[in-house]
Amino acid sequence: MLSNPNANKIEYQLQKLSDAGIEIHAQIVLVKGLNDKEELDYSIDKLYSFNGVKTVAVVPCGITKFREGLYPIEDLSTEYAKSVIEQVKQANKRNNGNLVALADEFYFKAGYELPPFESYGEFWQVENGVGMSVKFEKSVNEILSLATKPVLDKGKYLTFTGTSAYNFISKICKKVENACKDVEIKVVKIENKFFGSTVNCTGLLVGKDVLGALKEYAGKYDCLLVPNPCLMQFENIFLDDVTFEHLEKELKMKVKRALIDG
Repeated sequence: MLSNPNANKIEYQLQKLSDAGIEIHAQIVLVKGLNDKEELDYSIDKLYSFNGVKTVAVVPCGITKFREGLYPIEDLSTEYAKSVIEQVKQANKRNNGNLVALADEFYFKAGYELPPFESYGEFWQVENGVGMSVKFEKSVNEILSLATKPVLDKGKYLTFTGTSAYNFISKICKKVENACKDVEIKVVKIENKFFGSTVNCTGLLVGKDVLGALKEYAGKYDCLLVPNPCLMQFENIFLDDVTFEHLEKELKMKVKRALIDG
């Protein structure tokens, strides 16, 4: 898979790290037809055997539109996502543990509810999209329950999400609407044209795609709330260098970073 002659030494390397007392947080990038089914069972069981492995994330292989001449990789289907969820559940049960967790994408694609907050432990794999949505929802719920005043001033707000989490984010925004007076939040589902439609997470949406999708709403809302994962860590800039100032000019509304980050 990796065209790397040293890749087959991974078990030896994991054992050496484990024997040295090094904590390991592993990731399985799942590719349909290559390392799934029996191979996935083998990988999970093997990872359970290393004392140093503390968590394992199973994530779908990212598929961009830039794959000319590369191995044909299939995107997740609903039925396939359901089968992987069940397989991982049984693998954890077989090993009497909760070592392995799936990326949120599998649950969104399957149409399932996300696992409970407590099942993710210390959220070691949150940057890999494992438990990010559950953590985000809990943060929102806590802020709403502790707030002594509305978390948003009255007005019409616009926000957006990738195609995968649209239903989930819409549900969260409805909670915020209900907790605030005279607040309307419009959630727009944006297709990723820069990387390709199979890249459906919010964090990889670029400014150009955001602007193109929101043009029809220019001047119709008071403020655009931009999800944190789309932006540079310390700057209000998208992956393609589009700035807030540019969005404000083109969309004729204020643009703010959403302060809650799952």
